[in-house]
Amino acid sequence: MGERQVTVDDKTYELEEPFMVIATQNPVEYLGTYHLPEAEMDRFLMKISMGYPERVAEMEMIQQYLVEVGDQKLQPIIDGKTIIKMQEEVKKVNIHEELMAYIISLVDGTRKHPALTLGASPRATLALVRASQAKAYLEGRNYVVPDDVIKMVEPVLAHRLVLTAQAKMDKHTAVKILGEIVGKTKVPIL
Repeated sequence: MGERQVTVDDKTYELEEPFMVIATQNPVEYLGTYHLPEAEMDRFLMKISMGYPERVAEMEMIQQYLVEVGDQKLQPIIDGKTIIKMQEEVKKVNIHEELMAYIISLVDGTRKHPALTLGASPRATLALVRASQAKAYLEGRNYVVPDDVIKMVEPVLAHRLVLTAQAKMDKHTAVKILGEIVGKTKVPIL
């Protein structure tokens, strides 16, 4: 994912910016599919569960299906240049040193938690910083607040953690453990 190129039949193709890998996971059919190794999971910035559509949205989906609206050509809502510009603007969002220390404490909490055999990596630390900046940016601010960090903890860290066998038997989840860690970690007052 980090090479920004793909090779097909011994021919390498450079990929243009912006480059993103978006993957889906179908939790129903596992036959012929395998879990990604921890090192590869760590390369994904975040994992977001979409869940099922709301009743109204599902009704709209049926109505569009019945009139074959799905056959219409999709139109882009944003171009690559705009995405690149937004990515650069996100990098400029201010993050206070105390929030950086808070992020390190949260990540370190995953490394020391007894229910985890694998905590979050240094790459996870950087991902949590950038995701927190992006959250602030989307909220219209040029600075990160503690709530931005807290809201990004689960989507950025949960998929990177490996629970002990005992924790799995005790029905713990990465999300519950992250909740404990967030609850025990002192939030900086800025």
